[in-house]
Amino acid sequence: MNDATTSDLDDRMAALMKSFADDLPARIKALDDSFSLAAVDGNDQLAALQSLQTIAHKLAGSAGTFGFPEVSDAVRAMEMVCMEAVETYPVGIDEHMAALRVAHERLMDA
Repeated sequence: MNDATTSDLDDRMAALMKSFADDLPARIKALDDSFSLAAVDGNDQLAALQSLQTIAHKLAGSAGTFGFPEVSDAVRAMEMVCMEAVETYPVGIDEHMAALRVAHERLMDA
């Protein structure tokens, strides 16, 4: 690659990183909203956990890619707890929700 191509790629990557950073609060809010739904015991808790797992999976990968490793790590922890919670639901739900709360706090501190 020549210097012009490298510069163009750097500019594009910088624009993508800025766009992600600008959108990050909305992405975290969507995850937070899903977490709030999952925290409510009821008929829709399993669906909320599945939704939270999906949102967490997407955010964990993109946050890591775009330079937010603390966010990525916290969200990845939420994803892993959700995965186990969904697989064993409703067995162990209290323990899973406690672990999700810890990971959620970690995300809020990131």
